[in-house]
Amino acid sequence: MPKPEHKKMKTLPVKQQTFFLREAKDSRVFEMYYVKLVTGLRRGKLLGLKWEDIDLERSNLRVKRQIARVNGEVAEAPLKTKNAYRTLPLAGPSPRTVSCIRSTGCWSGRD
Repeated sequence: MPKPEHKKMKTLPVKQQTFFLREAKDSRVFEMYYVKLVTGLRRGKLLGLKWEDIDLERSNLRVKRQIARVNGEVAEAPLKTKNAYRTLPLAGPSPRTVSCIRSTGCWSGRD
């Protein structure tokens, strides 16, 4: 059986990412957009993140669960493989980045 072809990941150029984040800064889901851009997490894992999974002091986040459709219902689900459980650095965690996340007023430990 032939090996499946791996498609090259397409990413937004830095200029477009900056523009997107600037436009989204007042969005209720700004933090989610930011984490998506800096980690590349897929939708299910991104939606499975909780505030407790993000460590701003160490500038990383832990991937421990996902949101998936289970028996026709959307629910929290375990990850599919043991390698899917991991800790990711927040790319380029400068004091300005940390300040940006904290300044949204949403850093209250909510789920």
